Amino acid sequence: MNLKTTGILIALLLAAGLIWLFAPHASKESASKTPAQTAPEPQKKVLDPPVDPEKVTRVEIERPGQPALVFERVPAAPGAPSPTQAEWNMVAPLSVPAEGFQVMAVVRALTDLQAVTQFEPGAAGQPTAADAGLEPPTATVALTTDGGTPVRIEIGKKAVMSTDTYVRLAGKKTIHVGQRDLAQVIKKEPGDYRSKRLASFRADDVVAAVIRHGGQTYDLTRGADNEWILNSPVRAPADREKVRTLLTRLANLRADTFVADSDAAGGYDFDPAFLTFTVTTETKPPAPVSTQPGPEAPAETQPVQRTFGLVVGGTAGLKGEQRFARLADQPWVVTVTAASVNDLVPTLTGLRDPRIVPVKAAAVTRLEIAAGGQSAAVEKVDGRWQAVAGDLGDVDLTAITEILDALEGLRAVDYSTEPAEAEKHGLAAPRTSLTVTAAGTLAPLTLRIGNETRSGRNVYVQRDGDPTVIVTTQAQVEKLVTTPLALRSREIFRLTPDQIRRVAVQRGELRRAAVRGENGWALEFPPDAPLATERIPVLLADLAHLRAAKVVGRADDAKFGLAQPALTITFDAAALPETPPADTQAAAPAAPPTQTHTLRVARVGGATYAQRDGEPFVFELDETVYRTLAGELIAPRVLTADADRIVTITVTGPDLNLEFVRDGTTWKYAPEPYLELDQAKAQELPRLLAGLQAVEFIAYRSGDLAQAGLVSAPYTVSFKLSDGTEPVLKIAAPDAAGETTAALVSEQRIFRLSAEDREKLLRGLDAYLKAAAPPPQPGAPRMPAGQPFPLPD
Repeated sequence: MNLKTTGILIALLLAAGLIWLFAPHASKESASKTPAQTAPEPQKKVLDPPVDPEKVTRVEIERPGQPALVFERVPAAPGAPSPTQAEWNMVAPLSVPAEGFQVMAVVRALTDLQAVTQFEPGAAGQPTAADAGLEPPTATVALTTDGGTPVRIEIGKKAVMSTDTYVRLAGKKTIHVGQRDLAQVIKKEPGDYRSKRLASFRADDVVAAVIRHGGQTYDLTRGADNEWILNSPVRAPADREKVRTLLTRLANLRADTFVADSDAAGGYDFDPAFLTFTVTTETKPPAPVSTQPGPEAPAETQPVQRTFGLVVGGTAGLKGEQRFARLADQPWVVTVTAASVNDLVPTLTGLRDPRIVPVKAAAVTRLEIAAGGQSAAVEKVDGRWQAVAGDLGDVDLTAITEILDALEGLRAVDYSTEPAEAEKHGLAAPRTSLTVTAAGTLAPLTLRIGNETRSGRNVYVQRDGDPTVIVTTQAQVEKLVTTPLALRSREIFRLTPDQIRRVAVQRGELRRAAVRGENGWALEFPPDAPLATERIPVLLADLAHLRAAKVVGRADDAKFGLAQPALTITFDAAALPETPPADTQAAAPAAPPTQTHTLRVARVGGATYAQRDGEPFVFELDETVYRTLAGELIAPRVLTADADRIVTITVTGPDLNLEFVRDGTTWKYAPEPYLELDQAKAQELPRLLAGLQAVEFIAYRSGDLAQAGLVSAPYTVSFKLSDGTEPVLKIAAPDAAGETTAALVSEQRIFRLSAEDREKLLRGLDAYLKAAAPPPQPGAPRMPAGQPFPLPD
């Protein structure tokens, strides 16, 4: 510690000692007083009797040299919950809404003000009224309660060395020291009190709205059922939630800045305006409480209507991020953010109810479909759908449900107010017309489905009686562009698998037939081929319960290709045995009669069509059903062999000349045995040959290899078994459709080979060689010769 620091500390100690020596000390008598004797009196509120801040209805603030600020409380809206946020208006120097919390801050600061002490001005040791800043006062605030006399509080200066403020009640001499700095409360300017919320209504109270923008007028009214109707530019149902969202945004619109007290100077582009709103609200005051005894109900009050108007003008600011605005009945001008205005700009799509058919599927009692010069109708009678017009027979509940659900879910993506054009929209001669009658509606609603848009992704539709052309998506109308036959039952056969006794399948020149015998099912043709027993239950189940995806037309229409079917299935089904009466003598059951059914199947453009027993109707089948019906009934294994008994394999072709030989359990490349083969890959080839399966058989035995082009097939795969037999496979090149024909030469068995198996059988030598070890990385330690490489733990 240096000398300078030491000197400073000594000086401080001397000063402290002098203060203690000469400071006045309390006497022993006063020091011995109990806390109860020295405790200060409890503080009291300055306003006595107290004033309830919630009952204050008017506030006046007067400050020398400034205009008086006057606020009045807005009565609570009818039916508003209690308590609610106080609403206030400024009535001087401007007539504008005020921020309720700012006004109530003044009210509560005075009604809750506690007096630290009080004194008479000029008393011994006390300041005069002038010294306290009360002659004249810094400010005077008058609080008026409902029906009461104003209470005036004069506010003076801040007390010395404290945050307290001198105050007194007007007309009184006594000065109170209020425990608060009131200068912060009363110094605010008129703009600090102004509410930035421009609207004073609730969205749920609005019954009508007129919006003008871009030369278009959008007129909206709310009905008794709380549903909104768009009256212009077209008359149509409006989307209740979208309208409510728009009105809520308007009700919450806030001023960004206050620009001028009047628009007289111009330059705000209010005429013509960018956007205007005229909103009509309707509220119902609560019924007055009856003061007379008796059961009579109080008279019902009448609704009160109010109108709110907003005018939005040109852009403000250098970047155009604001717009000028004013209320329709007020001259003052504010700015609002351009983003908030953009959220208020209406569009026809944004206001209209996007539902094209505004009915519930469950409420529909009648459905009519017209297309291609034909029509049909179904009605719900006693909760069950039945055909009432058209060539339908049994109707399909699933089809009706899908159509009605599609109608209920149909939504618009755009609208056109221009008249429909026959050539462009195709609504004069629509592809399909659907008419629904629903419970609770006065008249049926008809929807016409016209042409696709240029992109092919959307479709033009129109409702009868509505000139608007509606645009919806292709995906939504997919189930609606249909024919009356779509209502017909999709059920093709209704049997049980056990009823089917025989099945014959003709596909081109390929014929298969299977019959049920005492020992189960067996192939009837070809007679010496093994049956794919696992496929029979699947085939029988599909045939017995065959159901279409939809009914698409009549068999005389050439577009379905049924004149030359790709597949014809004939099967015999026995009738279900009848249960004899209980009192009859038991006898040997007679064989039930059988009925032969024929199913013709065609393939056109990737779709599968079917016709039953020569009936005129055409059904569309699912792809999975077609694959089952067309599936091979012969067991798919090409030959019976054990992979472990194969001892040599030779593969030859234009680019192949492979010969493999088994040496114990190891396969080697015969021309160069020292080449190291990957044994896992080499073992795949004998396993593939032993278990080779056909996609389908063209001829199971005695096929004409020359006619099939297999005598001179480019590829040959031969292999020798341990018993000396040597099966040979001939493999043709893929045809134009990518299908490969092959044959087991010894059996003259011609079959179709899958592309995957062809690729595996005709791999080159490189596919079987063991991969070379990767070269050592730079810096890696080299292993000594003959030492195995350590494996990871």
